Amino acid sequence: MKKRSFTYWILTAFAFASSIQIGIASPAENEAKPLKAGYHEIKAKKAGLLLKNHKDLIVLDIRTEKEYVAGHV
Repeated sequence: MKKRSFTYWILTAFAFASSIQIGIASPAENEAKPLKAGYHEIKAKKAGLLLKNHKDLIVLDIRTEKEYVAGHV
């Protein structure tokens, strides 16, 4: 009887641990999907429209100081 009870508790613990692991490993539905690396150039007019229409858009200027001084947004 004790062996059967012990086996039951081991199986229950394993099932519980497995269900927790599955929950941890599964990505949430609201997580962002990774994007492909790379970039594409756009014209100034399109950049202006994107900035106007997407208030949460972030522009990251990675030019050198010399390039920045030559002209920037």
